[in-house]
Amino acid sequence: MDNKKSYRFASIAEIHAAYLAGETTVRAVTEEFLEAIEKYNPYLHAVIEVNPDALAIADQLDEALGLLRRHARPAGGADPAEGGADQSSPAGGASPAELPLLFGIPVLLKDNIATGDQLHTSAGAAALADLLCPEDAPCAANLRQAGAVILGKANLSEFANYYTEGNPNGWSARGGQCVSPYEPVPEDLSTFELGNYKQEDHFDPSGSSSGSGVATAAGLCTVAVGTETSGSILSPSCANGLVGLKPTAGLVSNEKVIPISSTLDTPGPMARCADDCAILLAGLAGLDQAELEEQYRKAADAFSGKLSSLRLGVIAPKDPDKRGSWDPTEEEYQVFDAFLKTLEASGVQLMRDARRGPNKGIMELMQYEIKGSINAFLDWANADGERTAMHSLTDILDYVHAHPESSPYGHSLLEARDKDTSGRMDEPEYREALEMRRAAQKEMDEYLEENQLDAIIGMDFPGFAPFGGFPAVTLPLGVAKEGKYPGYPMAAFLYARPGQDLRLLAIEKALAALWPAMPRPAL
Repeated sequence: MDNKKSYRFASIAEIHAAYLAGETTVRAVTEEFLEAIEKYNPYLHAVIEVNPDALAIADQLDEALGLLRRHARPAGGADPAEGGADQSSPAGGASPAELPLLFGIPVLLKDNIATGDQLHTSAGAAALADLLCPEDAPCAANLRQAGAVILGKANLSEFANYYTEGNPNGWSARGGQCVSPYEPVPEDLSTFELGNYKQEDHFDPSGSSSGSGVATAAGLCTVAVGTETSGSILSPSCANGLVGLKPTAGLVSNEKVIPISSTLDTPGPMARCADDCAILLAGLAGLDQAELEEQYRKAADAFSGKLSSLRLGVIAPKDPDKRGSWDPTEEEYQVFDAFLKTLEASGVQLMRDARRGPNKGIMELMQYEIKGSINAFLDWANADGERTAMHSLTDILDYVHAHPESSPYGHSLLEARDKDTSGRMDEPEYREALEMRRAAQKEMDEYLEENQLDAIIGMDFPGFAPFGGFPAVTLPLGVAKEGKYPGYPMAAFLYARPGQDLRLLAIEKALAALWPAMPRPAL
């Protein structure tokens, strides 16, 4: 019987403590995740591509870890990793805070985030399957600087779910159909094959960061990076029982990410707990330990067991007669109501019937920005020599037409945008949408300030947050017991004023501590 300790579901702090205590190595942890991907990914389809350099990166980090241990060890002391006696603190004096934020942490990146290594960057599309980018996106470069082990690229809804209509979430030409780890495994796995799969018959992995969500929930990585334009981090985080944060627009660079909207797009963290989400956000944004301590850990400590100062606006449930297929079920609203009662009993101040916030204009921003944004990304990718035969959105669609087998669901949205927009982003409707966004930002920022609200909480998707560029986070609330999908995850959403990302995560942590922990998938 193998008694080796597993780190697949360990937190970042737990993994760092194990490194410093000499209980494991970066290579061993990385190997465990690679083995998990090899075992489960043929079913889950959460990972498009594994990094061939992952173990080499792990070995380099182990060398650095050895130097840290030797530096931290007092004179005459023995390294715990070499069988020596343990000192008063891990590694004879070193502490987890002395490691870079993401040192030795296995991370998956959504396959629209450029990396300047042997990994391809394709947004899941067959047309871009050969693209090796010239350099890292800034957010990926920040992760490397913070010591992360980039395990590979996660599957997604192709082109971040802005390519066609009627497609299932989590499908891409390169990655296949991503599968929820919470769904009971059927006896006949052919139900997930192209042509057999009907989304309404299955647990929705949601999208577009489907693979990032599924992989994190299933323990194929410690944390993962998704990207959001309108719901693509928040929705799959909800669907996979995760704490996922859509950052304030601009906090994490969206440069060198295959785009939908240069105004709305943002990479962001997806994790199993608020602490890990905060650390990954800090890594993505290029923050250091001191900034993480000041903006997150102090706030989390202040909220711990002391919630009477917290004031939340509550979005009222939608009228049952006006609910659509994407809206919460009656059971979800009942769970939310019970959660609110728990918050009130703990001293949280609730202001009922808070504004949802407007998001009219968001579709126009995507409509008029995608063509020019994709063309600009391809110009950058090919700037130092042709790295892909695709030089424009038109080239991508020409490829699709020449290879219809790569496009079983069509590319109707991209075709429409190629025909009905200039790519110059000078249409009057586009400028009007930008004005609507500015007005909405001002309106909701003033509303939160005037009502002294720390955040707004609701059970249904906060469409204003991605439109306005405000930070938003998911708060897992367990799994459904009734309806068509018993066992499917449920979550609430919170959003706050711009720049309060880490404080919002501290609020999420404090509220989540009042509720039962999210169960792991049975897989």
